[in-house]
Amino acid sequence: MKRKHLFILCMMLGFGASSLFGSNAQLAQLASKHVKLSQKIMQEYKHKNSATAMALIKELEVGQKKLKSGVRSRELDNLLKYLNLCVVDAKRVLKKPYSSSNSKKLSDLSASLMEGNRYIARAL
Repeated sequence: MKRKHLFILCMMLGFGASSLFGSNAQLAQLASKHVKLSQKIMQEYKHKNSATAMALIKELEVGQKKLKSGVRSRELDNLLKYLNLCVVDAKRVLKKPYSSSNSKKLSDLSASLMEGNRYIARAL
């Protein structure tokens, strides 16, 4: 009888751990996708496609909300807050007409987003 209960307990722990690691893998995959989105945003802006870049920013925002709800680390949570500020600043730049100074600002923001999301993907 005790073996049966022990077996059931082990099974429950195993399924719980696999679902936890599965969700972390999905979050890491989402963060990796955000690295690519950040690159695309900069490419679209350089080609003067602000509307497309803005659509990519919105996709990035939705993904960040998912990451924020799934991350339990205080360090990653703080990083996500910073990345959210970068997204807000990037939206502000995208609303302005194309210029070399705006391009530089967006390039810096894009680099911050890429590096932050790489860190999150590796941490998960």
